[in-house]
Amino acid sequence: MRYLLFTAILLATTPAAAQSSLCFRGGPAERCKSFLITEFSFGPGTTSASRRPPFFGDWEVGMMRNTETRSAIGGTIVVNYDENERAFLGIRPRYRRWLNRKLAVDISGGLYVMGLNETARTTRRPAVTARVGLMFKDWIGLAVGTDALRLGIGPTARVETPILIGIRLGGYAGITAWPLAAGLVRFGQRFSD
Repeated sequence: MRYLLFTAILLATTPAAAQSSLCFRGGPAERCKSFLITEFSFGPGTTSASRRPPFFGDWEVGMMRNTETRSAIGGTIVVNYDENERAFLGIRPRYRRWLNRKLAVDISGGLYVMGLNETARTTRRPAVTARVGLMFKDWIGLAVGTDALRLGIGPTARVETPILIGIRLGGYAGITAWPLAAGLVRFGQRFSD
């Protein structure tokens, strides 16, 4: 009897074995206290006045913490690349709402603070960036967003705000997809006009 009472007290005061303090893939609070974000999003955008529909790629790495049963907050560092060969480094604070154990909605907005190549350095910064994503098992999902890029100076200055729609890969898929995508982008640029 003492053994059963001791076991019951121990189980009641110890976090569940299923809950990890840090998970590689995200999950609700009953599964993880904190989790890593390793995502890659890619897809087309709407045509702007100065170019055909741009393709974009977002590589995000960060961390989130479950603050309630169905909510998490955190942030990511993002590298954004578009078909005009602009590469930016930025930050995106993020909120996640777990709809159930497998499905989550992410809302993030932030700034591109630095151009990583010469083409991006001609764009005035900071530039505003925002994304909304729907993820299944923190593995695959959809991403929709916009980037407000301030281009040019003087009378030719303008702001480009394409609507971007794409696929988002998370976890191991997010880590392995970016080198493949970077190679495909470079290969495709050899044949573009």
